Amino acid sequence: MELLDDVAQEESSGAVKLVQSKSALTANPAADRAEALWKTLSNWVSFAEENDFELDQSIFELYVSRPVQGSIVDSFAAAKTPS
Repeated sequence: MELLDDVAQEESSGAVKLVQSKSALTANPAADRAEALWKTLSNWVSFAEENDFELDQSIFELYVSRPVQGSIVDSFAAAKTPS
């Protein structure tokens, strides 16, 4: 049963990991104009706005069945957390 996301892990500390699993057999779901990418991002924003959880302890992960690229997801992958 999908409740929070395709795959979700909640910790008692308030940390949450949400994973969207996408197939790339016929298209690139990580492409900048991919409807699946924008729906995923919208769902994550809505989840963050509507739920009580520790955003700074949360992980949002997009899993794709084969290596694909898109400039938006590439920029997320290259992002560094300030130390």
